[in-house]
Amino acid sequence: MPGRTAWILGIAILIAAMALGVMHMRHRPAVLIYDEAWSEKAGEAAMICAPEMKAACQKQAIDGQAEFKDILQRAYGVALECKGVQFLIEPEDGSRDEALRMAEQQYYWRLRVDLRPGFQSQSATMGIRTGKPETGVEGDAPFIMAKSCEITTDNGLRNYW
Repeated sequence: MPGRTAWILGIAILIAAMALGVMHMRHRPAVLIYDEAWSEKAGEAAMICAPEMKAACQKQAIDGQAEFKDILQRAYGVALECKGVQFLIEPEDGSRDEALRMAEQQYYWRLRVDLRPGFQSQSATMGIRTGKPETGVEGDAPFIMAKSCEITTDNGLRNYW
């Protein structure tokens, strides 16, 4: 019987350890950082313009990114999937406020949108910390925000490719 008791105790400890691991993973801070510079550069790259129209194209890309960012922020405010997610924006000028500096010291997801100005549907990738694409989503800003928050709160357990 001592062997059987040790075996049962071992299984119980294993189950408890697994449960604690899952609980720890679920309680990581849910932080989503939108990479504004990436989206703006992608928007500029997506524009095909004659040399004499370059300034106008750059302005259209910048305006398109600003409009998309505003829609994304509004979507964050209403998406049920975003409850409990801290949404921050990494400005295109590279400046960092205190909240962004604090968030970057912990576990977070980076959202990069391959912006195509004038298109309703956009393509986005997400990665842990560095932004290296680990998962992605395609759709309009509210859809991207809802799915990004879902991925962030699920710690990337779902794959939306």
